[in-house]
Amino acid sequence: GTARFFACLDQDFPVHPGPSALPPVDLVLVLGTSLQVAPFCAVPNLAPASAARVLVNRNLQDCLINAWSPAPPDGPYGSTGFSLNSSCKLAGRAVTLRPLWTCSRRRWRQLLIEDDCDAFST
Repeated sequence: GTARFFACLDQDFPVHPGPSALPPVDLVLVLGTSLQVAPFCAVPNLAPASAARVLVNRNLQDCLINAWSPAPPDGPYGSTGFSLNSSCKLAGRAVTLRPLWTCSRRRWRQLLIEDDCDAFST
């Protein structure tokens, strides 16, 4: 399925409990989004470990941090301690809203491409 910015994700997205609610996935292709809007920003993180993830965006930096990302330390003594709930429930399972594209404990094979999506798709 395709999620458009104003589309209601839960109308077309499987919400039945359990991992079997998701169809088999080999590739998650994310084109032209900054991944800042919940719950859509969590959808790439639903990919099974066996799937590959590809992110194409004009500015990749826009996609690598969002409002649910851990706050960087404030000064020499650490962070302020403020954090947002960084997970939601999609397809019957808890999934993080944080972008995991640069996570050192990645579970996916993935490719990040900085390019205009129109040029990439033609």
